[in-house]
Amino acid sequence: MKLEYSINDLTENDVQAVSHLNSELGYQTEADTISKHLDLIIESNSDLAFSATIDGNIVAYIHGRYQTRLTSTLFFEICALVVSKKNRRSGIATALISHLENRIDSVPMRVRCKVNRNEAHQFYESLGFKESKEQKVFVKLSR
Repeated sequence: MKLEYSINDLTENDVQAVSHLNSELGYQTEADTISKHLDLIIESNSDLAFSATIDGNIVAYIHGRYQTRLTSTLFFEICALVVSKKNRRSGIATALISHLENRIDSVPMRVRCKVNRNEAHQFYESLGFKESKEQKVFVKLSR
């Protein structure tokens, strides 16, 4: 049986669903923070964010943005892709990425993935993504 879902724009009303999905991946982001960030994403001309819904419940979301660098050509980066545990391996993540691809008009797409998420690496490779480099991330807190 094929899973029936719809893909929609993320809205201000989706904060709790995004928070819940984030927590399934171990990200504990406050709802107020998600709300502020989601408002910025919705208003941005550089960001796209969509949800996948089953029976009125959000079971996945994707967020990405166009990236401009002085060292490379324009590209589109997937910033977040989260699917609920019970709906993984159902084709929803592939559908969300395909939905993005249809919206970004042939701009190269990138995604970053933690080094220990081997299943995610295999998933992206199955969609034609190629590993291009490894990096270390450094953070300095503002004063």
